[in-house]
Amino acid sequence: MAAALGVTPMILSRSPLWSPMASVIAVGLVVSMIFTLVLVPVLYVVVERRHERRAARRSQESRDSEIVLPAPAMHPAGIAAMTSAIGTAVVLGFALSMAPSRLSAQTVRLTLDDAVSLAMKQGYSATLANARVASADAHERGAAADLLPQISVTANHLRSTGRTTIVIPQGALGNESSGSPLPATDRRFDQGAAALTYTQFSVTQPVTQLWRIRQAQGLASAQTKGAAAERSRTQADVRLAVERLYASVLIAQAKEHAAELSMKAARRQSGDAQQALASGNGVSANALGARASALDAELAWTSAADSASDAESELRSALAFKPGTRLDLVVPDTRPDSLLTLDEYLAKAVAANPEVAIAIAAVEQAHRASNLARADFIPDVGVGVTYTMLNGVSFLPRQAVGFSVQGSWTIWDWGKRSSLSRERAAQESAATTALALARDRVSVEVERAYRFVERAERTAGVARAAAEARRASLGIVRDRCERGLTTTTALETAEAELAESEMRVLAAELQIRVARAELARAIGQTV
Repeated sequence: MAAALGVTPMILSRSPLWSPMASVIAVGLVVSMIFTLVLVPVLYVVVERRHERRAARRSQESRDSEIVLPAPAMHPAGIAAMTSAIGTAVVLGFALSMAPSRLSAQTVRLTLDDAVSLAMKQGYSATLANARVASADAHERGAAADLLPQISVTANHLRSTGRTTIVIPQGALGNESSGSPLPATDRRFDQGAAALTYTQFSVTQPVTQLWRIRQAQGLASAQTKGAAAERSRTQADVRLAVERLYASVLIAQAKEHAAELSMKAARRQSGDAQQALASGNGVSANALGARASALDAELAWTSAADSASDAESELRSALAFKPGTRLDLVVPDTRPDSLLTLDEYLAKAVAANPEVAIAIAAVEQAHRASNLARADFIPDVGVGVTYTMLNGVSFLPRQAVGFSVQGSWTIWDWGKRSSLSRERAAQESAATTALALARDRVSVEVERAYRFVERAERTAGVARAAAEARRASLGIVRDRCERGLTTTTALETAEAELAESEMRVLAAELQIRVARAELARAIGQTV
């Protein structure tokens, strides 16, 4: 303001140079002062109050959504919190009842077989494997067609502006009896026509190439077998991956449920400790320890819930569901068939494992390729029949049938065919070695999967025994609680421990299924 007043003499001087400049300076200073002292503080207060109201509303919503456990003695603040929670539950229930179709559209109930079928139909790996098999099958059919005669038709139609003529000069044939020349004048004869049509229909059958074609057909058949084996391996991999994801989701959900029960029991213990401290029957250290245990249990529950959500997201992505779709998974039957001997599984693996089948197909391909390389030494001989039609050509018949024999043979190529033959023979030897290596690797994989199944079954037996002990202990604690010999906190703790044991049983039984799936993949079983 002082600076604005200081330039007032310049404004009043009416100078054509200084008066406008001073006016601009004075107005700018006054406006900036108003912005700085009035407008900016007002805007700051408005924004800050809006931020505080929003933070307070979020804090209130988080407090209303907390789980409120009944305490032995309820004070007025607890009653108010429970009333708020009940009101929130009523509002949520009304909102859910107003939109049942939307929730039902976002929840999909799935069994393990349904999940595997969806992965087979919608998965990228299975689609690519099926496309490769279709391509190899089409190539095999094309190779088989080379054995049959080749039928071709060729047609040409030409039109020319010039024509060829033959001129017989006057008297070229002598004289007549009367002495006149023969012919009497020059004679012109046109040859052919202005338009020429040439059509040829031919049937050609290879003779010496038949052995080469047979080898090419065998090579295409081996490629089809290799593609089919690749598809079987892909299907086994997809099934194993889906089983693992399916089991991980169920285990994570069971862990979340057990962690939730543990959190409730820890909160109950914390409430009892706080009540004992308030009544003078406890010490602050016990109360603080119980509160720390409750917070640790809440952290474990949060971590378990996050793990369950992540596992469900991975399974949803593998099945090509839209983001946000909830999956209601059915627990599969966890009673597997009896386990066979290791030798029986090894025999099945050698006969049906996709890795072995791929190696066998590679050996056959290398063998056929070696035969094709040796077939280059055989001359190419073929026979054919040709039917020709001509129109517009003089001195040639309009229709003709001909029999032809074609042949070609490369006499010397400076060792190129011999080098190719040796190269293909080396590739065949390498493929044979790779087959032996694949069989050894499959045997090791079967033995590892077999031991995994045995360990999983032993672990499941121990988990079932522990769960039975926990279940018996819960029955005793429940009976004592009904008689008033123990507290509700002990009952909730026993229930949480039983839920933890049941979660371990479910995890062990699902681990058996995963181990069985790995064994099935090792022996080449896809169903």
